[in-house]
Amino acid sequence: MKLQITRVSYILSQFPETHETFIVREIREMERQGVSVEIFSLKKCRDKIVQNEAVPLKSKTHYPGFANSVQSIFLTIYFLLAHPGRMAKIFLRILKDNYRNPVYLVKTLAMIPAGVWIGHKSQKMGVKQIHAHWATIPTETAWIASKAWGLPYSFTAHAWDIFLHPGNLEFLIDDADQVITCTRFNKSYMNEKFGRDFGNKIMVTYHGLDFSNVIPKNAELTEGFYVLAIGRLVEQKGFSDLLKAVSILKNKGRKLTLWLVGEGPLRGELEEEVHLLNIRDDVVFKGVLLQQEVFSLMRAANVLVMPSVVAKNNDRDGIPNVILEAMAHRLPVIGTDVSGLPEVIIDHVTGLLVPPEAPEDLAAAIETLMKVPAESKSVVEKAKQLIEENFDIHKNVFRMRKELGLV
Repeated sequence: MKLQITRVSYILSQFPETHETFIVREIREMERQGVSVEIFSLKKCRDKIVQNEAVPLKSKTHYPGFANSVQSIFLTIYFLLAHPGRMAKIFLRILKDNYRNPVYLVKTLAMIPAGVWIGHKSQKMGVKQIHAHWATIPTETAWIASKAWGLPYSFTAHAWDIFLHPGNLEFLIDDADQVITCTRFNKSYMNEKFGRDFGNKIMVTYHGLDFSNVIPKNAELTEGFYVLAIGRLVEQKGFSDLLKAVSILKNKGRKLTLWLVGEGPLRGELEEEVHLLNIRDDVVFKGVLLQQEVFSLMRAANVLVMPSVVAKNNDRDGIPNVILEAMAHRLPVIGTDVSGLPEVIIDHVTGLLVPPEAPEDLAAAIETLMKVPAESKSVVEKAKQLIEENFDIHKNVFRMRKELGLV
């Protein structure tokens, strides 16, 4: 049966982005299901490491180079002269929604030419829908394109863009054709924040995995116990608590090695903490790795630990994708009771769940898996069932396509 080809524009802040493998998977699956995706990256890729799966998509990504920038400016001037009323409404709406945050206001106003250009180019290509990932500048740009050229727009809201949104998120939700978010917690948070029930306007669709590409862990290491932690080195990841847990276990005579994968602004502080806790020989900073390198570590480790916390500025995780990837690799997972994590980590069923900011509880959970191997075998089987039912990329993208009218 031949699939019907539908075209959609994706607006992203930066593409490729090393940590956004879930967006790459979504786009690739969209295309596998017959949707032609045009990618508009608002910034050039600045990452030193580009995931292998993203490389084939770079050839169909539109970047704001000099020629495109000049074209967008002239197109905006033409649009202003041809449709002054429409442009005035766009400008005034942006001003009304964002005047309390001057920096965000300037960034959004600067996106008017990009939005006009993306909308025009999308219209010429026969695009049916404009979709943005992240509810901030990419979605503001999608809104501009939609208002300028009459194309429907939708967006996916993830984590910090919900909890720390600097503009009028409520208006963006109301004006969108559809809003996607990746946890039930996120939807409840938005309903509570704005004191209303958005109903089906906000749809929960989990990020998906392609299980056919997963080579599961099939044997334990013969020596040692290896703890794996993955994420940007930022406050909400809670890695400081994990370092304290490693120190607690070391003082109890438990031998283990922590592999910490990722980079970020707290690298120096975490290295200093490792020194102060006297666990230099027990912690290895791995830096940023390609996805396949991360998967190799998942096959070698004994447990993945995600010690998420709510940061002082209210930022927090949604459901970190590394949790799903670890479960797909049959690697036991320990996490904290924060945000969307309990939706996938059910305590002593699909993993072990502990309170946030509780290094002693984190250490006890790790020690449980060290002492009781049967616990590991039990949770990985239940976790496998849960993610296959709820996090299959083929099913979840098809649901998303139906909601966005891309069928």
